[in-house]
Formats: sequence, C-alpha cells, structure tokens
Amino acid sequence: MARKKKNENLGAPTKKTTERVRVLLSALERALLVKRACDLAMISYDTFYRWLKEDETFLIQVREAKSKAIERLVGKVEDKDPWKILKNADSEHFKDNVEVNSTERYIYEIDSGDGDTDEFSGY
Repeated sequence: MARKKKNENLGAPTKKTTERVRVLLSALERALLVKRACDLAMISYDTFYRWLKEDETFLIQVREAKSKAIERLVGKVEDKDPWKILKNADSEHFKDNVEVNSTERYIYEIDSGDGDTDEFSGY
C-alpha cells in the first residue's frame, strides 16, 4: 500500500494566486465594479468576499486600491466643469442651448388620506 504524501487530498488548491490578486487590485484601482474585477480575475463574487473575511492583508489591499481609484477619479473631475463631463459621457442627453417651451398647464392632486385633496399646478 502506497503512503500518502503530507497535505495530499486536503481539498482543492486555492484560487488565490498572486496573479489573481494582482488582477483584482489593478481592476479596483481603475474604479471597475467588484463584479467586473472578479470576472477579470476569474473568481466568483462570493469567493472575493470570502477572501475579504478570511484575509486581513487582502482586505487592506482592497481598501487601498479603492482609495487610489477614488483619488484618481476626484483628480479627473476636480478642475473640470461637471456639465462638460456629462456632455462627454452622453452627448445625446446633455446638449448646449436646450430650449424648453411649454405652455401646457399641469395640475397635480395629492390625496392626503384624510378626505381632503391638495392641488398644485405648474407649467
């Protein structure tokens, strides 16, 4: 009968490799969503959160990566006009010189539950 090697059959090998952690942290530093970072590292969302609970060093690394992402994003918008940022992100909905012409009157009725109805109007 063959002897078992020490640590043989103790479960599946860990998915937590240096490369996977590097991919995760890099994605989080670029402000990607955790789910997307997990997809890139080829791990499940549940695995990511289990690693956070089990490994305090990993938790600190994740917090640092997210902090770097926030600093980078704040730096990008700090000196810029928010309207320009929105226009660049969605030029169809955020246009210059948008005119709103409305002469139609709206009446809103709100029933407060006590039998009285309050009326608000506007254009």
